[in-house]
Amino acid sequence: MNYFISLLVAFLGLFGTTVQAAQSCDFVFKRVGVCAHTSWIFAPEQYEESTIQLRLSDLNTGAPVTPRGVKLVLDMPSMGHGSAPTKTLMKAAGTYEISRIAFFMEGDWTMEFQILDGNNRVIDSVLIPITIDW
Repeated sequence: MNYFISLLVAFLGLFGTTVQAAQSCDFVFKRVGVCAHTSWIFAPEQYEESTIQLRLSDLNTGAPVTPRGVKLVLDMPSMGHGSAPTKTLMKAAGTYEISRIAFFMEGDWTMEFQILDGNNRVIDSVLIPITIDW
């Protein structure tokens, strides 16, 4: 199984944004000032659903951030479709488990991590490109 370099960049923090000496982020929700850390619980495998852990913290203080809603949207822009909706479960303050991540075909995908308000409107988002190559 061969994953495109963007997967490594996005989830191993190779281009993480350094906020303070004590805090490094995999990516940042700039509008709301939130640092995101990600790790695969179940990495992408052919014909299997994946699960990722998302931890959110305040950029300045490092304290856990628990927005009203968190969502992950999968899309395959070149094909004009995405995947089935993912499932988000809050595990602890600022820590989420996102499951039902299904990359059902090879190619270029995007993972859009979203922070939602109380009315399920997107208030900030980050788009992470990923290429799946089984």
